[in-house]
Amino acid sequence: MSAADLARKAPAAAEYVKVCDAYGAGYFYIPGTETCLRIGGFVRAEFRALTQSRENIALPAVYGWSPRNQRAIATRARVNLTIDARTNTEMGLLRSFVDIWITQNTAQATTETSLRKAFVQFGGLTAGRAQSFFDFFTAGIGVTDSFQLASAAFSEVNLIAYTFGFGNGISASLSLEDAGTSNEPASSLTAGFRRMSGPYGGVKTPDLVANVAIKQAWGSAQIMGVLHDDNGNAAVNESKLGYAVGGGVKVLVPMLGAGDIVGLQAAWGKGALGYVAAGVWTANTPFQDFEFTGGQLLQSTAWSVAGGYNHNWTKTLSSSIGGSYLRYDAPAGSAFADFDQIDLQGSMRWKPVADLSFTAALEYRRIDRAVLPDGDGLVAFFRVQRDF
Repeated sequence: MSAADLARKAPAAAEYVKVCDAYGAGYFYIPGTETCLRIGGFVRAEFRALTQSRENIALPAVYGWSPRNQRAIATRARVNLTIDARTNTEMGLLRSFVDIWITQNTAQATTETSLRKAFVQFGGLTAGRAQSFFDFFTAGIGVTDSFQLASAAFSEVNLIAYTFGFGNGISASLSLEDAGTSNEPASSLTAGFRRMSGPYGGVKTPDLVANVAIKQAWGSAQIMGVLHDDNGNAAVNESKLGYAVGGGVKVLVPMLGAGDIVGLQAAWGKGALGYVAAGVWTANTPFQDFEFTGGQLLQSTAWSVAGGYNHNWTKTLSSSIGGSYLRYDAPAGSAFADFDQIDLQGSMRWKPVADLSFTAALEYRRIDRAVLPDGDGLVAFFRVQRDF
């Protein structure tokens, strides 16, 4: 070896990606840092066929679902991308999380991109776009989504919250949530999820949400409440305080099957109905927090109860059933009608290999109105999904 060879610098050592097992499977260290990263998501294809009563008051028309002159099928292709970054610091866990949906639906002119979640967590603090701290029921029950059950928990909003942990799985949270950020895109099968429905003016104050929760080996439970500003527009020129309360429980039932779970939730609200019913809204079924009648701001009330059961028949075959009841009472002198809504769902899922699932479901909705004709709808649903 010559002197020139000896003088050359040795090549830098290759820095390989290392597995991070501190937070579960799929995480790896970002090279040169102590941050663990996981990239995940799914690719989904969905196919729906339906029938409905001619009054068209149970099924929304956003996918062209209306009598006679419109299609009776709907399809969807969706990509979900999640990015989860976690760092263990001397002051606690630092986490950032992003959840993006890219969707193409029937009768939709352009592909829709939706930022479902984007938040930072540090200790008990959560700040950004996250699931409402009022929500509880649906997670882990496995219901489908052509019709959202009343009390279904799918409401992402911009918020800042703090969770206090008391040990033994008990916690309490306070959250300031921007109700004006909760609306789903117009292509939603039901234009629910809305925290502001009625002749609103601008958002003046955030919603104040609080919950107390427990999560232990037997399952979990939560009680929650919210204060919401019914701020009327210039024509209303008045504001009132709206509110809602709720409670739910999810119980593991291993005596019926490994991993089986039963869930139940009830909620009641006045002037804050988006917290009571996530899945109701059609052009012919007004569901408003308040209205302006006779020179007064008058608030509506509603209550709901929802439940579901997920059963694992084998390691690859499972099924879910769910149902809910919703009662809406318009204020005295209202131009709108009271109504009752019933939703029933059942689904079967087959997972032949890891990260691949086939789901078939039936979903039924009936609306009984005090004045206008009643209506109902039935959806047959098939989904193919590959997770990664």
